Parts: sequence; structure tokens; C-alpha cells
Amino acid sequence: PVKWAKKCEELGADAVFLRLVSTDPAGKDSSADEAAAMAKKVAEAINIPLIIYGSGDDKKDAEVLPKVAEACDGMNLLIGPVQKENYEIVGRALLDHGHNASALSPLDINLLKELNVKLCKFFPAEKIVIDPESAALGYGMEYSFSLMERVKQIGIITKDNMTMMPIIADLGGECWKTKQAKENKEQGLLWEGMTALSLLLAGANILILRHPETLSLIKKTTEVK
Repeated sequence: PVKWAKKCEELGADAVFLRLVSTDPAGKDSSADEAAAMAKKVAEAINIPLIIYGSGDDKKDAEVLPKVAEACDGMNLLIGPVQKENYEIVGRALLDHGHNASALSPLDINLLKELNVKLCKFFPAEKIVIDPESAALGYGMEYSFSLMERVKQIGIITKDNMTMMPIIADLGGECWKTKQAKENKEQGLLWEGMTALSLLLAGANILILRHPETLSLIKKTTEVK
């Protein structure tokens, strides 16, 4: 992970996204201490912002993410996913150690606002990022796009503080799981690139990408001349 993080920095990434997949109970199920040690190594090895996500299992993340927050005390990382099942445990740990929270809710604007309201009872709104999920399958692109767009519109039009946080689109992993993206490299790059641009237009502020060529494509496309 440390070498990959450095490589991402060399390739021009604006931030590094570290997913602690080894902590997944359905997989290797590595310990919280192991994950925290690795997270600290990566954080100390790079000079750009670091985003850290747990496995997505809310119970295991409630063990892992507080340890990660403690190990990286004061480094001002973006850590998640903070979910309705673990927001108090994880949120308070992030606050105590000077980090930001990525609040995850499943493609539903009411659940999104509900989680943010609960989190904001003790966590600063300006340190929260919204993760509304970015589905490549199931709900599909149209639903993901519409939801992000609506979140932004509500924030701007009604001045709803619970929808005015930045949005993170965790799309890279989902894109490369699809059959179409796996058929050949060019198709995969187009799949990820088109998804990224679509969600960017919908209002996403942070894009999680997998392929460096997609990164170059997005940077060129959005470059202000």
C-alpha cells in the first residue's frame, strides 16, 4: 500500500484513497491494530491528502476506524464510511483525533439528511463529506446522478445545511467490476471516464478513480484554459 500510495502521488493524484479491505470479516479479517499501523505508514509516506475507508462492515469498522483515527492523530484525514449503525463510536473518535468524516447513506436523500442531522449534534458540519453511494449496478447511473444533483439543488435553493457538504463519489471500484469494463482496456477506461464525468456534472466534488489514464482524461477534460 505504501508503494502504491507513492505511485499515485507521482501520477498526479490530488489525494490518495486507502481502502482497508483486509479488515473485512468475510475476507482476511485482519485486526484493527494491523490496519491502524498500515494507515499510519501510508499517511507518513505521502505529501497529499489521504482518504481512508474501512471494509464497509459497520461492526468491524466501529473497531477499526477509531484505532486508525488514534494512530493518525492530528493528521487531518478524511475517514469513513460513517454509517447510521456506528456514527457515534466512529464520529466521536474522528473528532477527538482531528479528522474529517465521510458520511455514507444508501442512495436515499432522506436517510442522507437523517444521518447528517444525527452526526452534526456533536460533529462540525464543515468537517463532514457526503457519500451517497455511487452505484454502477442496480439503481444505475441515472439514479445516482439524479440523487447527487438533487442534494446539490436542495443545498443551494433551500440553504439546507445538511445537504451543503462536499460530495465524494466512490466510483472506480464499481466501474471495474462490470462485465463491460473488463472486456478490454479501452472500454474500461471509457466506462470509468464517462461515469466520473457524469457524477462530476451531477455535483460530485471528489472522484475516486482506479486507472491513471482515467485520471489524466478527467484532468484534461476539466482543465480551465
